[in-house]
Amino acid sequence: MTTNHRTSYGFAIHAPTYGHGRTWNALSSSTRGAFGINGAARIRDIVDGTSNSMLMCETTLRKAASSSFGPFWGAWAYTSCVIPTRGLNKNYVSSGGTVYDRPYAWGAGSTHEGGLHILLADGAVRFISENMNMTTLTYLVRIADGQVIGEF
Repeated sequence: MTTNHRTSYGFAIHAPTYGHGRTWNALSSSTRGAFGINGAARIRDIVDGTSNSMLMCETTLRKAASSSFGPFWGAWAYTSCVIPTRGLNKNYVSSGGTVYDRPYAWGAGSTHEGGLHILLADGAVRFISENMNMTTLTYLVRIADGQVIGEF
């Protein structure tokens, strides 16, 4: 791909990976998501079960602070991924206290009332509540932390 293409879905990651010189091998195998810098997980790496592991989630195209924030397909861009564990459908609040009517760069969310859609590793698409327990959400993003969550 030679250009960036906007999307309303982004790859779910467990933590920011920008600007830290991190590589996939340097990330803890128990807390990693399915995608990240320098590679991606194979099905065999998703030991928590494909029904318990989030691959992608919705994110709004409009982002606070800059119209250039993604997510963008196939590019190492500022917002190539989404960090759901920073909250779902949360508006960005700047350090100066300004509240925007949209999320910041890595924000997960949608224009749906009450939640957003996610894609699980088994191919299922689920609608999850914006009020989902953050611990459960964290376990969904991680693929090998041993926390098989069951129904959510």
